[in-house]
Amino acid sequence: MLVLGLLAAPAGCGSGSPPPGTLGDGPIRIGVAVPLTGPNATVGSSVRLGAEVAVAQLNAAGGVLGHQLQVVTADTTSDLTQSVQEVRRLILRDHVDVLVGPTASGQVSALITTINAADVYNVQGSASPAFGPKAAPQSFSITASAGDQGLAQIGYATSRQYRKIAILSDTLEYGRLGSAAIRAAAKQNGIAVTGSAEYQSGTADLTSQVLNLKNTDPQALMVFASNGQDTGRALKALQDLHWTVPVIGNYGTTFTGPATAIAGPDAYRNVTALEYPGFGACSAAQVPPETAQFRTQLKAFDAKAAATAQTDLAANTHDSVLLFAAGAEGAKSITGRSVANWLEHHAAGLKDGYVNAPFGISAASHFLTSHDALVAVAPGTVVVPGVFKKVAGCP
Repeated sequence: MLVLGLLAAPAGCGSGSPPPGTLGDGPIRIGVAVPLTGPNATVGSSVRLGAEVAVAQLNAAGGVLGHQLQVVTADTTSDLTQSVQEVRRLILRDHVDVLVGPTASGQVSALITTINAADVYNVQGSASPAFGPKAAPQSFSITASAGDQGLAQIGYATSRQYRKIAILSDTLEYGRLGSAAIRAAAKQNGIAVTGSAEYQSGTADLTSQVLNLKNTDPQALMVFASNGQDTGRALKALQDLHWTVPVIGNYGTTFTGPATAIAGPDAYRNVTALEYPGFGACSAAQVPPETAQFRTQLKAFDAKAAATAQTDLAANTHDSVLLFAAGAEGAKSITGRSVANWLEHHAAGLKDGYVNAPFGISAASHFLTSHDALVAVAPGTVVVPGVFKKVAGCP
């Protein structure tokens, strides 16, 4: 069922709308296909909120190419079949000009041919390089690539002079790509992998996997998780086994709400994780001004939604919609490939008004954030809501 968002397109849009990429007399339509119900509802609502705030901001400034923007939202319910149906509906029936979503690699894989054919600017959540510029020329990922995250995790381990690590990851493509990247980077840096263990996302008890890794005696445990629930179960297993090994986590381990609900308030006592550049700071006084302004925008737009949103994820979506606006104005076109081509040559220089700049976008990569822009934070220490304390470079 199609759900109209807070800035939804009017009932008259649909089969009578101009084809995607065609600027008619009406608004530019932003389709948001995300899970608003089901296990990944927090992710979906955060992505939607970021898109809606960006649209409100752009409309207040006069729109894009003289046109206002409107949001049409579809609930994918974290289900592959539902995702395919809703995205196809947004593209083929409602003729959206921009597509935000899907948020998972499997969903992107099932839909990329449809998205490519429509030539709409696409913001998706896959961390897989399989959907890079060659395979998906108009798609950009709001998630740092699994490879870049693994590389950054090893970079931090190297800075701490760890020589032996173990790896815990899920069996999803995201986890396997991350684990492979950690292994490759560890080899390049002379770090031994003492052991690795996989689990199916959603597994209730990870004690056996963690115990097996404990017995290999690593100096640090690399955790590559897809969500906060899995992170919480991994940290709970560490607690139950009284294992105090330092944990170095990927971005997925920063979803602290679900994790602490499972493992308790002290779950992150010994954890370092990766975060996007706008969401790590040494103190409240050093929170980037763009981040502080964005937090204010979220609250002003929808205080209730802002209170439970994954703010960094909302920020990446917000930035992606603003990047569409910059690319459309620069290319004088809203077609996906035209916007993408402009961004490949100019995005690296865009900073003002964006929360998580600098961007790693180029002709070789459509990931917003590169490994050298990710920051190491202590997720157990919050300097202001949504911003964690950096673990390096602070006085």
